Amino acid sequence: MLSRERTSAHASLNPVRVRGNMGYSAFVARFPSIMIALVFAFILTTTLVGLLTNDLPDFSDPTKGFEARGTPIRKRSRTIGHLHHDSSLHRGASLPTRKRRDDNDNDNFDSSNFDTDVVVGFEGDDLLQLDSIKTVCEISTETIRSFSEFDSACQRTRNGTCKPDVSIGNLLVYMTGRKDCDSLQSSDLVELKRRLVTCAPYFVNNTLTNDCKYTPCPFVPRECSESGYVFTLFEYLIDLDFTQEVARCPNCALPALRYTLLFPQIQSDYFLLDLYHDRLESPIRRGSVALVGIDFNIAFDVFQERLLSDVVYPALSVAIIFLVMWIYTSSLFITTLSIVAFVASLGVAYFFYTTVFRVSFFAFLNVIAIVIALGIGSDDVFVYIDVWRQTKRRHPNSSTAKRVAMTLRHAALSMFVTSFTTATAFISNIVSPITSVKCFGLYAGTAILVNYVFMITWLPAVVVFYEKYIESRFSLKRFVGTYYERLTGYLSIPFQKWIPMLVTKFKWPLLVVLTALAVGMSMAVFVKPRLQLPTSSSWQLFRTSDILSRYEFDMKSHFAFNGLRDPPNPADGMYLAFVFGVKAEDAGNHMVPLDDDSDSNFHLTFTQPSLSLISPAGQMWLGLFCDELKNQSFVYEYPLSSDADCFIRSVADFFAFLNTTESCDAYVAVQASYVNETSRRCCAVGTLPTDADTFAYCLQHWSIATQLGAVAGLTYPDDRLYFDDEGNLKAIEVTIRSTLDDSRVYVDMNREWHRVENWLDAISESAPSELRHGWFTGYGDFTFYDLQKSLNFGTLVSMGLSVGLSFVVLLITTFNIVISLYAVVTIAATLLSTVGTLVLLGWQLNILESVAMSIAVGLSVDFTVHYGVAYRVCPDERRRERTLFSVKHMGPAVTMAALTTFVAGAMMMPSSILAYTQLGTFLMLIMFFSWLYANFFFQPLCSLIGPQRTFGQLSVPSSLSFLDCYRAAAMDEEVSEDIYDGDALMTNMEEEQDDSDDEGKVTPMTLASFDESNTTVRMSDLAFET
Repeated sequence: MLSRERTSAHASLNPVRVRGNMGYSAFVARFPSIMIALVFAFILTTTLVGLLTNDLPDFSDPTKGFEARGTPIRKRSRTIGHLHHDSSLHRGASLPTRKRRDDNDNDNFDSSNFDTDVVVGFEGDDLLQLDSIKTVCEISTETIRSFSEFDSACQRTRNGTCKPDVSIGNLLVYMTGRKDCDSLQSSDLVELKRRLVTCAPYFVNNTLTNDCKYTPCPFVPRECSESGYVFTLFEYLIDLDFTQEVARCPNCALPALRYTLLFPQIQSDYFLLDLYHDRLESPIRRGSVALVGIDFNIAFDVFQERLLSDVVYPALSVAIIFLVMWIYTSSLFITTLSIVAFVASLGVAYFFYTTVFRVSFFAFLNVIAIVIALGIGSDDVFVYIDVWRQTKRRHPNSSTAKRVAMTLRHAALSMFVTSFTTATAFISNIVSPITSVKCFGLYAGTAILVNYVFMITWLPAVVVFYEKYIESRFSLKRFVGTYYERLTGYLSIPFQKWIPMLVTKFKWPLLVVLTALAVGMSMAVFVKPRLQLPTSSSWQLFRTSDILSRYEFDMKSHFAFNGLRDPPNPADGMYLAFVFGVKAEDAGNHMVPLDDDSDSNFHLTFTQPSLSLISPAGQMWLGLFCDELKNQSFVYEYPLSSDADCFIRSVADFFAFLNTTESCDAYVAVQASYVNETSRRCCAVGTLPTDADTFAYCLQHWSIATQLGAVAGLTYPDDRLYFDDEGNLKAIEVTIRSTLDDSRVYVDMNREWHRVENWLDAISESAPSELRHGWFTGYGDFTFYDLQKSLNFGTLVSMGLSVGLSFVVLLITTFNIVISLYAVVTIAATLLSTVGTLVLLGWQLNILESVAMSIAVGLSVDFTVHYGVAYRVCPDERRRERTLFSVKHMGPAVTMAALTTFVAGAMMMPSSILAYTQLGTFLMLIMFFSWLYANFFFQPLCSLIGPQRTFGQLSVPSSLSFLDCYRAAAMDEEVSEDIYDGDALMTNMEEEQDDSDDEGKVTPMTLASFDESNTTVRMSDLAFET
């Protein structure tokens, strides 16, 4: 039994505890209107300064900033880009342009340019049936070609008519000489199928190519290559799964063709947005054929429109939070001004973001901070209102100033802990290499901290003002009377009876079930199906089922022209560039997208004053490098070995050519015409290596001679040499075609990248100093691989930092290492369950998903922190009684906070904007699992093996033992002995519930309000004392 003397001793600390902030509290209590005016003036001033002195946010391109900055790959790609465009450098021959499958230079159809920019996708049971082919033509005619603006925008034939669409039907018309799709016969289709069966194996093994229509391919039947029609069918119009199945088993029955495409041939796309709104906002179905996807390059325009129209869903979230807060606080005035504070925190955060931190780019991801700030802000309001009411009940005769001081003493730390942990989770995103993620972390973290400041300044003044001037006239409780009392009484039953019983009597089953759930979800995250990185470089704006997203994120992968043939054609491998003499850098401001970063911030840094002074050892090493490079498996095997030679071999051939007297005389005679010089210095070299000065001199002559064709049979290689105005060689770029394909699969690209990187590192070990720091990059999709790599790295680092900082905050808050470890385990289980569910829902680790997972720590830690601190400050020292204490004190407010954020997320689910629905899904899941694990994992764990007495407690100076305030406050309640006896407590609750049922009135008991008079309590009066 807790002695009255011990309780009184702690209670005597109250005057000391509140004296420190009495000056501020007295000001708020005496002049609440002045405090409100001062804070409002600060809000108005900072918000206006932020909005008027900076550009307003522009979301015309919501994907802006979705790029990695400062990474090795970005440094290399940016450096080589500036190397190519630096006007102070003189180059050799330009790099050959790589021809991609989706280049619009195809002349297969009707001897005209084949435009693939505008795409219409169809789905059906079997689109290679005559009725289905005709239906595709009919849908195109009735929905696209009949549109009023189509005739003025279409591409025209020589006789002035609009070119037909590129489709299976129209291609079959040309192959058979029919008039149009309606005139096609069954025999035409039979012949087409026969030809497809014959030609499919040649297309799959890469022997049937686009060039076969110009130069007959020796192993390809003529009927497969003539006019290029069959190649066009396989490459652009027929589902790749169908083609591969036919090639695998030519004698089998033809499989069903599920997907096909249609390409309207237009020369102007100004009408496509109107066409979409008028006829194509939803799929069009005719029998078994449906138009389900389009790519009109209008997604960003539609996104801008829907961003405004779908704002109703975030508004619904705000409305739900408003309603719940109104019911909980029973004050329309407090609720309204609290929402004002939440919104104001976003404006003030914008001021700090743009004016103080000098960040000019406002990412679309920052919009997410709005909903999150409202959810966290409402949690703080619940905390403050609960503590304020409990303080009033315990000290009914105390002054307003003293009540404000005691409330702040209790509530400020609790709000700070949750706000600080969440803010640090957000700000930890600053380590991400991705610009938009950095910006979101900074803005959202700032908004949370600003909101906390308002909760300890604006909110106390609002509450005092309400009680002084408004409560006696307007109050929800005044109008609903006993109905409000009865409702809150019923709502408090689970936290007084059911949940305490579950966490104490069924702790083993709960721990086993939830541990198994966390383990199972971890298998989903790390084993199968495991968390996947994105496979598309495009950012999805709308749901996959949306007609604007269906082609890009579902159908596109089914067609060969998008670079997805298996096996890939080696001749389509990306070019690799090996660069020497210049340092790879990404200078500038990494908080802005690359397109907005001024080129004046970037300057090429050369590793040597002049690479022309290459030593004989360097010349020999370059020769070795080129020979070894040609023999690597990642280098494309040219038909002629000389095609793969790099510049150093061409220089050697130049010296060999000049080694004869006749050749030298001829060269000297021509020399004067382009360099006004008749030197024979280069003629005496003969073979490499030579001295550095001679090599530097002759390298200029070789470069000029080869580019101008002064030496017969000597051509300039694909490599680039960069000279300054004085003729000094500043950088070398050795270019080679590789077998590396533009794979979207992270594992494949990561393997290929490291294969080349490891080879270059190994051979560079023997290089002389002037060539030792070379690097390579690719003219392909290494930037997308870089984004994947940054997402993988940044998310893990952000989550790790968030968990580590949460542990530190918990340790500082509770000074108990055991409670802190239990809390971190609970947070980890919450994260695994949340992420595992998202993986099972098909999420990939893209930009928004990365942000969601990194902030999940901040959102999942709050409830566990509340329970952990309550467990720590319980006056009793036995684990079971501490667990009951924390459940009863924290359960209602924790549940209310979880409920408001959960419902806010649910309100966003009907939106057509994927970012909104993903945010809603994430908020619902993180709130559900946070509440579930905090109540039914952390609490049973504490009830079973929680620390008792001083076990696990850290020794700290008394000046830092601020939790003593909470222990003393808890003991001030003069709780009777049977409250801390678990069995007696459960018995008392059951008896009191039975009595209340007989009387038709609910009178649940709580630790915070139990006394000898058995006072009835409301849910809104339960203490939230952390």
